[in-house]
Amino acid sequence: MKFTLMILFTLLCCFTSIAQKRLELLETNIDPQMIGEFTDSYLWTKNWWLTAKMVPDTSRGGNAWSISSKLNKSKVDSMSKLFTKYVSPDIIRFGNLLPRIEYRNSSKQTLHIKSSLYEIRDTAATLIAQFLIEFSTSKHNKMADVHSISIIDPADAIAYPHKQLLNWYNRKATAQEQEMTPPAVERMQ
Repeated sequence: MKFTLMILFTLLCCFTSIAQKRLELLETNIDPQMIGEFTDSYLWTKNWWLTAKMVPDTSRGGNAWSISSKLNKSKVDSMSKLFTKYVSPDIIRFGNLLPRIEYRNSSKQTLHIKSSLYEIRDTAATLIAQFLIEFSTSKHNKMADVHSISIIDPADAIAYPHKQLLNWYNRKATAQEQEMTPPAVERMQ
């Protein structure tokens, strides 16, 4: 009896993880022809600054905050703490986030990428986290410098409808999106 219950529980966990999809929706006003240098900076900021709580030096290939920015190591650390309050670093590292880029025509605003992380199930979607990275015109290591970072409380963010999220999730990835998709990573135990 216990063995049967254990097998049923294991199957339930497997089906739950298969049914769960994760979408990383990137809304930007950056020209699609120039997106490469910005997505590299975005990935460094998300994966190192916000998730790993590290700001790698530019001499080691990292990106930088702009001279006009009010960012510093202390502010990045506190933003990282706030970011990990909403989303576990394991979701960023091992969560199989599927990136989709939506280009918006908004030339009046600073060049930016607004990222929304969603968990999509069969009938509902949940906004896990949302943050905005604004870029400056200066560059380091062929990546745009970061001007500011804003972490948005998911309770205050406007989420897209489930059907629209599924459409983005199921559409074929563009070349830029394929470059942003990390290879499958096995979790070390």
